[in-house]
Amino acid sequence: MAEPNPHPMGRINSPEEVPIYRRVDCQFYELCLNTAVVEGWEGFDCRPCQAYAPLDQTDQRADLEAIARMYNRVHGRDEDDSDAHDEETN
Repeated sequence: MAEPNPHPMGRINSPEEVPIYRRVDCQFYELCLNTAVVEGWEGFDCRPCQAYAPLDQTDQRADLEAIARMYNRVHGRDEDDSDAHDEETN
């Protein structure tokens, strides 16, 4: 199996560009993100890397739940608020 090999690049300026350059569903994404931070890169490109390994569904769900919790904290909502919103929209 190939080793993760992120390539430095400039900063991504819009969320629409993320899927072009990044494979956020890769098992190694966090490792590559940490590499970019440690090396002081503005951004990194996943496209040339041969180590892509997709997250399994359990890991994807855990990531989405963590993102939802972070979003709720940033916006001052607790988890009960998001449940109430879900009930209102159904």
